[in-house]
Amino acid sequence: MLCLAGKGGATVASSERKKQLKAQYLAARPEMGILMLRCLPTGTVYLQAAPDVKGRLNRVVFSLNFGNHYDRALQEAWNQHGEAAFEISVLDTLDYDEDPARLDYREDLETLLQVWLEKLEGSVRFR
Repeated sequence: MLCLAGKGGATVASSERKKQLKAQYLAARPEMGILMLRCLPTGTVYLQAAPDVKGRLNRVVFSLNFGNHYDRALQEAWNQHGEAAFEISVLDTLDYDEDPARLDYREDLETLLQVWLEKLEGSVRFR
């Protein structure tokens, strides 16, 4: 990496490197799909469609650990049984189209979620 020394010894990354990093960031596409949390003691399954499954997983686990998840039943199960009692996984993923201009995959994610709701009928608690 090319760095330029600034006043007072501060280091400033070159504008070319900044442009490179920005282009990489904009080109990156997060994994889309269906996130599942299964409470092993009860068998209850919690599903969510997510345009960024890793980001959503982090958010869900963070809010559960802090006791402020919006789904009270899920929060109560988490509090009662603990994180170790949950199987957390990505059930299915959705591939991106060949067209890089397409940015909205909400309908596709909703369709994929409906498929999994039908497959797991009876044990699903929330979406």
